[in-house]
Amino acid sequence: MKKYQNIIIFLILFGLGAFIIAKTGITSQLNLENIPKLKEQFLSLGWLAFIIFFFAYIIVCIFFLPGTPLTLLGGIVFGPLLGTLYTIISASAGLAISFLIARYTMRDLMIEKLGSSDAFTKIDQGVKEQGWRILVITRLVPVFPFSIQNYIYGLTDIKFFTYWGLSTLFIIPGTSAYTMSAGAVLSGEFSTTNLIYLGIGALCFVALSFIPKLLTKKESHSK
Repeated sequence: MKKYQNIIIFLILFGLGAFIIAKTGITSQLNLENIPKLKEQFLSLGWLAFIIFFFAYIIVCIFFLPGTPLTLLGGIVFGPLLGTLYTIISASAGLAISFLIARYTMRDLMIEKLGSSDAFTKIDQGVKEQGWRILVITRLVPVFPFSIQNYIYGLTDIKFFTYWGLSTLFIIPGTSAYTMSAGAVLSGEFSTTNLIYLGIGALCFVALSFIPKLLTKKESHSK
């Protein structure tokens, strides 16, 4: 029973958190239609806005809530530059905490149940040896949702600082694309500066489509 203690505690806390989220209606608020309303609420908080935003993003990561509305909100509320910085900091903390939850509550059980299987061994070893390449692809081209990826990587043997550092690095283009574009377009002001931010956001979207292809091509040539 002791070996299941961590995962039982996590499931209880997760269930309690999910119940609170459902009762408070947070999930219904996190959608694109509610961004103007959320913007007003955040702006009314003053200096507390970033603190609330920071912990909100961690909650989004832990409980598999949609992150795109919050990312866009970051650009709208804090502006293209600060919005990008604040979102990257918050998302970095969220992906780290989700990873550690999986690593210290579920990994031992996964190894016990699946450690002897060829499939799990190959996946685990593949991520350990080629972790940075896999991180590039999955972060830049999110085949799996952002929050789910964090837990999946926690179940593998990849080192925490490798995962955390590279994941944070690789979410920068996508985050910049959303926050800078949202901050420039929805600021309500037409200026050269906003056009520059919009251009940077567009370039980030373009980079997202080309970087994985370039890495794949480079890897194929190196073989």
